[in-house]
Amino acid sequence: MKKLLLIFTLGFAPATLLAQKQVVFKPVYLPKTTYTDIRDMRMVMTMTQDSVGVGGIAINMSMSSSNVIATGSAVKNGMLPVVIDSHTLSRKATMNGQDMPVGTLPNTDVKAYGRFDGASLRIDSIAGQHLPDSMLTAITKQLLALQNTIKFPAKPLKVGNAFVQDTPFSIPMMQMGNNGKVTVTMTYKLLSTANDTAVFDLVENMRITLDQTTSGQKIKMQMTGTGSGTVSYNISKQYVATMVNTLTINFEMNGNGASMKGQSTMITNDRVALSAN
Repeated sequence: MKKLLLIFTLGFAPATLLAQKQVVFKPVYLPKTTYTDIRDMRMVMTMTQDSVGVGGIAINMSMSSSNVIATGSAVKNGMLPVVIDSHTLSRKATMNGQDMPVGTLPNTDVKAYGRFDGASLRIDSIAGQHLPDSMLTAITKQLLALQNTIKFPAKPLKVGNAFVQDTPFSIPMMQMGNNGKVTVTMTYKLLSTANDTAVFDLVENMRITLDQTTSGQKIKMQMTGTGSGTVSYNISKQYVATMVNTLTINFEMNGNGASMKGQSTMITNDRVALSAN
């Protein structure tokens, strides 16, 4: 009987140990390594302009961009020099099936130089531009969006653990200035840690109120949204490898004698590849 109990216990030991494995998640940049992040984004938006009886409007938009981060050898105090090349690969938009201009969509073609100190990456300069520190900080957040998206807890996590954070959010073609309150809550739950990969479930909830006065006319927009997705993290090399997210937003806008409401669905897909340089 004791022998059978021992065999039974040993048989379940690996699964128990895996469930209890704890991991500290702290993304870093390794020396002499190139990180290539390809991001694809698709959005489908439908709108109705009720107050004036305008028929339905359907907008489809797609964007693809690359963000290549190349690190050099460690220099004084362990600092890593970094070069970032960011490019828009493609972008297209249609309204009710007809091509529409995309000049208002952000173009991400940027070459930047910076350094990684082991904890954070700082952009020192942008090729061909002289920018204040505040602008460099904003560009850093944009260029390093994937690795900076998730603020992992300092404590170790095990399967089943979850953490919550508020995250800034912007919607192409629906920006109305800097006014308004933005609340986006992201909940991450660790699903597994196997084969050197940690997988997280992602649940997103957002509520945004935007107010703006233009030419004496007050415009107000309210949005609510829910989303879901998955994140994978390479444990040994300490970086976010993939992030897929689908977000559905319902919105309503009032102003200038008109009212409009609609819905948009955004799907983003990030995937990062590593190579030695």
